Amino acid sequence: IVEFSDFECPYCIRHHQQVYADVIKNLVDSGKAIYAYRAYIAVPSHNPAATTETYAAFCVNELMGNNFAKFFEYASLIYGNSQGNGQGLTGNKLYDLAGGIGVDTTKLKTCVDSAKYKDRLASDEALATSAGIQGTPGFVVGKISSDGTVTGEIIAGAYPYTEFETVVNKYLQ
Repeated sequence: IVEFSDFECPYCIRHHQQVYADVIKNLVDSGKAIYAYRAYIAVPSHNPAATTETYAAFCVNELMGNNFAKFFEYASLIYGNSQGNGQGLTGNKLYDLAGGIGVDTTKLKTCVDSAKYKDRLASDEALATSAGIQGTPGFVVGKISSDGTVTGEIIAGAYPYTEFETVVNKYLQ
């Protein structure tokens, strides 16, 4: 399951608050699926907040030793606290949330301000476009090839857990 998402997208926020945990518990933790996150800011008015939040999430992953569990923990905190639609997180909330999970906030701010993940964001967005994703959240659910490419079906939007279960089970047969 490849998720293309935007931290400021209200439907992405809904997915992470209502569906994501069930997908992880029932499909990923059970070994039926692998979950990957890609950034895709499809709505320009979600910036600059969406880009800053994306950089912060990528930086947290780096600063925590490429610990994807920390990346997703932090992403969940952003989704759980963002006002959405470009409103972002107020004050130092973006950094305070990271500090709460053990991230050095001074290093995080330096990393975010450096925009070192600008090319990765652009690459994720190009990947979304080439995969046929037109909005967020968008998912490609299918089979992974040896080069890491996922070929499958697009789930376009914030669908309930049962949609993911149905498509994953289809590819497991």
